[in-house]
Amino acid sequence: MSVLAERSSSNDSPKDQGRVSDALEARIQQVIFCPCCGEAAIVTPRFVCGECESTLDVKCQVFQSGGVWYAECLTLNLLSKGDDKVDAIRRLQVAMFSYAATVLREGESAAGLIPRSAPASSWIAYYFRSFFARLAYLFGRKSPALIQAMPIEGGAVLKVAHCP
Repeated sequence: MSVLAERSSSNDSPKDQGRVSDALEARIQQVIFCPCCGEAAIVTPRFVCGECESTLDVKCQVFQSGGVWYAECLTLNLLSKGDDKVDAIRRLQVAMFSYAATVLREGESAAGLIPRSAPASSWIAYYFRSFFARLAYLFGRKSPALIQAMPIEGGAVLKVAHCP
């Protein structure tokens, strides 16, 4: 199954959208780790506004509850769970790219679907975890709650309309 839709121009036909190279699909299936701290990072799709060319910042978090790891994309309102942190992140990466491919494949407007914000309770938990992770970092402690989300390098730019 293809997990990325590239919309580089409005001339692309719907059947051309949703294509991805095998190399890119393999990268999405892998979790990357920071060479400095060794912590896992979440690879996200790169969304750009078709109107103003501004980049849409994709916010994600990883947390453990009841012995199960969860990875959540707050920008797209997606949640995945896994047996460990890496499994949850890998599943979220696949879900984000699959969601983007599904929404953008039809050639219709993605308005209301990208971004599709998570509930307020998820955002509150995200900022709460981020605050305490940064506070722990100031005191020299490593916090597993602070996971970097970064747009995929060398990947397709997904054109969406998110400006009012």
